Amino acid sequence: MLRPLLQIAEQDEAFSHLASEVRAPSAAVEARISPSLRPFLLATLLDSADALAGRAALIVAPDDVGARDLARGLEAYLHPRRVRLYPSRGTGYASQIAPPPHLVGLRIGALDALTAFSGEGEAP
Repeated sequence: MLRPLLQIAEQDEAFSHLASEVRAPSAAVEARISPSLRPFLLATLLDSADALAGRAALIVAPDDVGARDLARGLEAYLHPRRVRLYPSRGTGYASQIAPPPHLVGLRIGALDALTAFSGEGEAP
């Protein structure tokens, strides 16, 4: 749906610099990004041949709400590429309560997508 917009960021010089830093395997990259722009910038990095295109990615958010919002934003920009969500358990480990089955399914799907990616085809 919004994938054509990613080309706008790829033409920017600052993005090109960030993409080359992200592509380098040795160093961590720190970037301060407005929350409203995070899905757009991350989707551009995941789609750009100069950055992470064709590679599986694991993106960590501070909480479930932030993770769900980010996943929805990434889906809008990266469609038809699949975006998987790995939610928290929903219960504490010591609570003796099993997590809800739908959360277990989402977690297994996300782990399966990361472990099944062979480097060929569409990355998860």
